[in-house]
Amino acid sequence: LKKLFYFWWSAPQTGVLYPRWWRYGYQLFYVLMVCSALIGASQLASSRARAQRQMGLLIGALLGGMSLLYSFYYVESRHRWSIEPFLLIFSGIGVIHLADVLRNAVAERRAAHSATGR
Repeated sequence: LKKLFYFWWSAPQTGVLYPRWWRYGYQLFYVLMVCSALIGASQLASSRARAQRQMGLLIGALLGGMSLLYSFYYVESRHRWSIEPFLLIFSGIGVIHLADVLRNAVAERRAAHSATGR
């Protein structure tokens, strides 16, 4: 379980040979990617389209299987790089969903302001 955690986050030795701000910059990017990927995965899981749900399950199974496989062996951040493109697929869906939510909220606010005459 510790190696699985190291796979999905970072091991204690991760980035010790690089400037600290490189590690923090990458971690910020990674956290944003994972958060938007979770939103995207939830959107696929709740989709009415069967093909989208199946695509989400396939990519999710790939991510889960690869992370378990890599967790049995020595774990470094570079091992996670092979699954990050798949995370970016979910992340893109999540970013699009967040943009739609924001766009709808702005449109509703404008409609409410124009209805009240402000």
